[in-house]
Amino acid sequence: MRREELAELHYITPIANVASILVHGLLSNRRVAREPHVSVANPQVQGRRESREDALLMHVLIGDLFESGAQTLVNTVNCVGVMG
Repeated sequence: MRREELAELHYITPIANVASILVHGLLSNRRVAREPHVSVANPQVQGRRESREDALLMHVLIGDLFESGAQTLVNTVNCVGVMG
């Protein structure tokens, strides 16, 4: 997807982070750690992620998302021709 094709972007963050986002953009977890910010991340979950050996790896799985066992959220507003 190209930037000009992006019609909407929704991002949830504390209002205290907006000034930094306007200056630096949206940063990865590792990069934002160097900037003053208010985190909404669950510290226990972040601790588990940091302790994993493969924390820097991305795993690509091909298949049916709804059959994967992953927590799946679907925003139907972004589905072409479908609402609700």
